Amino acid sequence: ESNISSNFSASLNGSNLGNMANVQYTPTVENRMIQKYWQTTYSAMPGSAEEDEAYRKRKEDERQAEIAERKRRAELEKQRLQEEREKARKEKEAAEARRVSDEKNLDEKLRELRPLYQAADQLVASGSYLTDAAVMTVLENGKVFVKCSSKDKLSGVSSWKNIVQVVTNAEVAIGLCSDGTVKVAGNSGSHAMNAAAAWSNVKKIGMGDQFVVGLRNDGRVYITGDYPKGHPNSTVPGPMYWENIEDIFCGDSVVVGKKKDGTLVAVNYNYYSRSEKFSIPEEWNGCEDIDVSSTARDGVIALMKDGKAAVRGKASDPEKINRKAGIVKVLLIDNRSTAIYHDGTVIMDGSGKDDRIEKSFSWFIKDKKLDGRILAMDADNTQVAIVTTDGKLYIHNLSMFGKLPAGQVKMDEVILSDWKKNLDRIINVAKYERERLEREARQAEEYRLKGVCQYCGGEFKKVLLFSRCSVCGKMKDY
Repeated sequence: ESNISSNFSASLNGSNLGNMANVQYTPTVENRMIQKYWQTTYSAMPGSAEEDEAYRKRKEDERQAEIAERKRRAELEKQRLQEEREKARKEKEAAEARRVSDEKNLDEKLRELRPLYQAADQLVASGSYLTDAAVMTVLENGKVFVKCSSKDKLSGVSSWKNIVQVVTNAEVAIGLCSDGTVKVAGNSGSHAMNAAAAWSNVKKIGMGDQFVVGLRNDGRVYITGDYPKGHPNSTVPGPMYWENIEDIFCGDSVVVGKKKDGTLVAVNYNYYSRSEKFSIPEEWNGCEDIDVSSTARDGVIALMKDGKAAVRGKASDPEKINRKAGIVKVLLIDNRSTAIYHDGTVIMDGSGKDDRIEKSFSWFIKDKKLDGRILAMDADNTQVAIVTTDGKLYIHNLSMFGKLPAGQVKMDEVILSDWKKNLDRIINVAKYERERLEREARQAEEYRLKGVCQYCGGEFKKVLLFSRCSVCGKMKDY
């Protein structure tokens, strides 16, 4: 310091102020030596090198630990994703197994229930003629309950016994006895009524607008009324010439016969159409069930082998009722395609988006809490008669001008006839189906929360602006 001070003082005394301003201070060799000395002294202090090495090692260990932690987390994430994919795969397999099992169980139940529901169709009849309307049901004791707008017109029905099927058009009532004979009541001037009273060996009956048919045990068909040999303008043979018939289905103007080999024959008695213009498609042969329109519009609906409904003539498109599986009975209500399902529910497919009859019918089913309880129905062009699994009868009017009061019909006895032994199976199936639907709803909700397909649990893939399931192919709809 004394040297620096001396040098500085000498420089100051030997220089003018102007030159001093341009002088730059440069450390002397001695000063640099002193700086180096202290650096060397510090580095040579005991433990400094070890501390530096420990510090560097600690930092390296921390870095390696951080790398290892990132790898561990990546492995855990990879394992988690693999477990989720495996879980999703197992869930899909389980869901598919349940679906296959449910379909198999449903097929078995349908094979068992369809004949029962189709036989139950014979328990109830609805008919109308001009200002009259009537509903009839077979009671548990084999007698018949009748409700008619004309009090005394069908009064003779009350004396019938051992009845297994009824049909009516409100003018005439016909009942099939368990011994194959036929009972008649109503308009005594009706040629159809008088002729049908002499029939025997009959296992099923049907009634049209101006005729009555009866299926005999030997596969031949009785027919009486107008045009018994077929349409006068057609070469199509009438039912009286049919043979090997196993079942018949009769509407207002159309009669369809199902042979023992499953082939179908049909004739049309509509006064305003030629019979040769009406035919049953060959692909309908072997179908499960048929119903013919009760109005003069030549409509026919069939339940095909694949469980879907198909129509012919002036009947509404059955697309809506085909969306749900498990149809056990098809029918036409004022030419609206309608289906009863194995869970006791019913769906009508109207003729348009705002179809009045469909809306009215759906409201009635909901209002009376009939869904899950439907056993049998019959309809004419003014009303629908509905029988429930607990033996109750309901009437729904298809227009505001109904001739019979709508709602539940009060009866002292139930309608079940010999059906009581089959009801447990039907009720159990309906309960099972409700439980299955609830289970599927819960599963769909879980799938939606996970953001996958609510139907099968598959992952979605983008298709233009939409998302499609990579498994079942359905579009994302939630």
